[in-house]
Amino acid sequence: MTYKPVRGREGMEARNVASDRDALAAREVRKKIADATLVNELVDLEEHEKRHENRAAVVEE
Repeated sequence: MTYKPVRGREGMEARNVASDRDALAAREVRKKIADATLVNELVDLEEHEKRHENRAAVVEE
């Protein structure tokens, strides 16, 4: 099968659909990265709080 470029309005619409699909995929990837970053920050914060509580418990004893 040979590649035949589509010209005119159909070609523009096909490129726009592909561009929109790529933009949506990129947006989803950025959202997943942001969500993962937030989760990592929450885990780090929880670990920090646990260490702080452990130090406070040792000081009290």
